[in-house]
Amino acid sequence: MLYYLDTVIVIHAVEGNPADQQRALNHLAALEQAGHRFAINELTLTECLVPVLGPGGGQRLSDFFRFFNGPNLRTLGLTAATYARASAIRGGHSYPAMPPEQSADQDDVMVDDHPQRMHRHRF
Repeated sequence: MLYYLDTVIVIHAVEGNPADQQRALNHLAALEQAGHRFAINELTLTECLVPVLGPGGGQRLSDFFRFFNGPNLRTLGLTAATYARASAIRGGHSYPAMPPEQSADQDDVMVDDHPQRMHRHRF
């Protein structure tokens, strides 16, 4: 199965606090050992790189690119229609801001390769 990795799980896996990072890496490793593959999109890549492209971000940038170039990860392109649909979905819902103390415990959404099937995994 192909799982979509949200920005949050990628950040936790690459540079999260030690407990969250280990939990994310363990979960991804278990899925990978079970034969699953992963995908991100250009938006996830952009969201991860923005904070590390400033001065002094060389090592962090290298860490993210090592993750992005992993053998079981592919980057998917999104069409303008996909962004429009996502905006319409987001615009039709009111998502409250998550307090910082809860953000590490949130569910990260991973989606398989079929748009009608969604899978939620707790990290």
